Amino acid sequence: MAGKKLSQPERKGEIVSKDSLPTAAKLAEKENTQVEEIRKYSNGAYGVFLANGKFRFVKGAEKEQLQKARAIAKYSKNISPRSAKIAFNKFYKNKSIKAKEWDLCNSKKTTNSAKFKRSPKKYDYPGLDDGSNCKIGKIKKTPKVAPSNIDKALAKLGRKRRNMTGGQRKQEISLKTAVSMLRHYYAQKYNDTDIV
Repeated sequence: MAGKKLSQPERKGEIVSKDSLPTAAKLAEKENTQVEEIRKYSNGAYGVFLANGKFRFVKGAEKEQLQKARAIAKYSKNISPRSAKIAFNKFYKNKSIKAKEWDLCNSKKTTNSAKFKRSPKKYDYPGLDDGSNCKIGKIKKTPKVAPSNIDKALAKLGRKRRNMTGGQRKQEISLKTAVSMLRHYYAQKYNDTDIV
């Protein structure tokens, strides 16, 4: 939906002569209409208002003005702790828990500006992921898992399960051997000589 057409006094910029920009006349000819007025803006750009209601920029901003605009920090606005927390959780939503915990416990460059929302892994927000919420060391250790029946059976035979390191091929035992080992284990455990 087209916006409200501004009346001439409401328009920004300074009115300049219609003859000052030859490109404006070419634009009007192309659009099959006439130039209503030409305005120069504070950044050095020129805009043409056509009689058919259209508006076009015919000359961009001056180089010095563009350089000044680029020099202004894009992410200078500060964000709230709530906004930072939402951005942090959103960033790590589909990533591993280890990556999130690493970020919580490792310090980086701290900022409370909007650039934290763009890249939480590159920056720390004060009081969020600057190490103050690190839970490593506070996590309870999981109890040792009780040995399985296979481990017990191997222990009775004076053997133990080998831990395989990378590069070694895992040795598989047949179902028949596993069943035989379990029978032997239970026979010794319950002194049941009938189990073969």
